[in-house]
This record gives sequence, structure tokens and C-alpha cells, in this order.
Amino acid sequence: MKKGRLLAGFAAAALAAGMMSLSAFASEAPETHTPYKYTAITYKLEDKTTYDFTKALEVEEDANVPAVTFKFTVTQAEAKAGTETSLPIYTTTALPTVSDAVFAAGDAEKSKTVNVSFTGVEFSEPGVYRYYITETATENSAFTNDATPVRTLDVYVQDDGTGKLGIAGTTFRNGRCEDSPEKSENPTALEKSTGYTNTYNSHDLTIAKSVEGNQASKDKYFSFTVAISNAGSGTKLNVDTTNATTAEITADTNGATTVSGTNPSGENAIVCGADGTANVTVLLQHGESIKITGLPDGAEYTITENFEDYTVKSIVPTGDDTDGTATEADDKLTGEFTDTIKGDTTVTYTNEKKGVVPTGVMVSVAGPAVAGAAVLGGIITLTVKKRKEDKE
Repeated sequence: MKKGRLLAGFAAAALAAGMMSLSAFASEAPETHTPYKYTAITYKLEDKTTYDFTKALEVEEDANVPAVTFKFTVTQAEAKAGTETSLPIYTTTALPTVSDAVFAAGDAEKSKTVNVSFTGVEFSEPGVYRYYITETATENSAFTNDATPVRTLDVYVQDDGTGKLGIAGTTFRNGRCEDSPEKSENPTALEKSTGYTNTYNSHDLTIAKSVEGNQASKDKYFSFTVAISNAGSGTKLNVDTTNATTAEITADTNGATTVSGTNPSGENAIVCGADGTANVTVLLQHGESIKITGLPDGAEYTITENFEDYTVKSIVPTGDDTDGTATEADDKLTGEFTDTIKGDTTVTYTNEKKGVVPTGVMVSVAGPAVAGAAVLGGIITLTVKKRKEDKE
């Protein structure tokens, strides 16, 4: 009996010890793990200014900035896993937006700042977020598009050390990059870019005047009407009157001039309407010329001269663009010249006016002259003879 009681005591003690061990183990068990999740950050426009790039417009010195708007589109690269030497590329649900580059006619600025806004775009993981920005090409011949229409914009997002995400920086490069960015300061082989540059192609139109003939007056002013079209809404054109009269011209029939007015001159002398058209009157006399500068490539113009009682002997275009057409009627020039400008050109108008002096007038003048010459010859002969006789 004693032995049985002893065994029972050991069993009870062992059971109690086991229960205590289980209780201790249960109290030391780890808490349930909660997976870490970054809180997505949303880009705020006012936090960053380095996402701006420049849109430049190259304009000739004697031309004005035209009214034009340049637009851009945005797409994003596909997601890629990172490697030992390259960073991962992630995507966002929302895309950034790019503002337009808007130039006004006659704008003093030849470059604009374009903003890439990430408002509403969330970055959820550290890595690279890559976007392709493409300039919308224009088919207007007055503009030459940027040679590289696509730029690659990489946004670098990193853990700031406190478990929060932050934007570490950006790169903006020429072309479309398909490679994963390297873990270095030079993530791609593409050249860095500051923005886009387009060229505004413009030309100068010079109208020159010449007169010929024995009855042509070189003091006389002739009136020309220049009708311009397809020049762009509100385009402002300069007029160079270095070789033309700038003072007011008044009609003086006795001085041969029958027209009056003042030549346009200086900057913004001609302003096209909303439909890209303009009409201007130019007054020129022999040896003068006037130059309209900054006409956009592809603009059309028609010059019409009021040649009055003169004959239009010739209309000759010279320079880089000689394809214009001088209108004829009944085998005579009408004074109208039309062209679509594609280069600097000078259009020279030569007018002619001749008159036949009546033959009778010539005889009535020549008769006395001949008789006088005969009398003078006789006097000289007699004088010489008398002197000879006196010497003998």
C-alpha cells in the first residue's frame, strides 16, 4: 500500500510540473505578426519645382513671337523587377499631367516653363517610377519640331529612414529609355535634358520700285496694296523703312503724285486679324523699297500696284523664293503678284512711261539752227579773207 501511494504521489507531482511548464510556455509565446505596409505618399506640387522643364522657341531677330500653343502627352513604362545592379520600376494608377506651353503674338518671352504635376499620383513602394513625355508634333510649316519629341522622366522614391516614403529626386533625359536604372548617379546613357526647342520659320518680303522712260517722273509715288493671309492669328509683323519715305506723303498733281498717306514703319507695324489676314498700303517712288519682316513660312501674299497711266514693264522676284506669279491680261501685266512665301524674297516693280515728241517741233527748232550755222560760217570766211587782203 505504501508503495502504491508513493507512485501516485510522484505521478501527481509530475503532472503538476508539466502543467506549470505549459503555462510558462504559453505566457512566453510571441504576439501575432502584423505585415508592414507603406502608407502611399501623394506628390504635392508646392513641394517640388524640379519637375518643370523649358519650352523654347527660336525666332529670327527681325521677327516676332507668334501666337502658338504646344501640347504634351504622358505615358508610363512597364513595371520591372530590380536586380543587384538596377532599381525596380513601379507604376502608378494615376498619371501626372503636363501643362501647355502658350505663346502670345508678339510675346516678349521666347521660352515658357512647363509644369509636370503629380497631384493625385500616389507612390506606394521605394523604387523608380518612369514616365514618357511626348510633345505633340505640328504639321504647320512655320515650325520645325524638336528633333527628339520624347523625354524620359524618372522619379526616385525612397524610404527616408523612418519607415516613410519620400521623393529623393528626378532625372529628365532625351529619348525613350527602356533599360532599368542603375544604382548609380548615372542611371542611363541618355543625355540629360532641360526641355524642348522648336524653331519658328519666317521670311522677309521686300517690295522695290523703279521707273523708266523719257516721260517717267522719278518724283512720283505709286501706291501698292499688300494682302496677307494664312499668317497666323494675331501675328505681328515689323516693317523696315530704311530705304523708304516715312514722312506723310501728299498728293501733288503738278509734282506727278496723285496718292497720299504714310508708310507703315517699325515694330508691330502690321497686325494680322484673328483669321491670320492683313491688308496694308505702301507708297514708293523710284529707287525706294520697303521690307516686311517675320512672315511665317507658308503665308500667302498678293501685291497689287496702282500704276495709273504708266505701263508695268516687269515684275521680277529675286532672292530665296522666286516662284511667285505675275498676273497678265491681254498680254500685259496687271500689276498683281501672288506667292506663298518660302524664303526671303524681293519683288521689284519696274514701270515705264514714254512719249513721242512731234516731228514738226524738231524741224522748227532745227531750221533756224542750220541757218544760223550757215551765216556764222559765212562771217568767219569773210573775216579770214579780209585779213589776208590787208596783209598783202
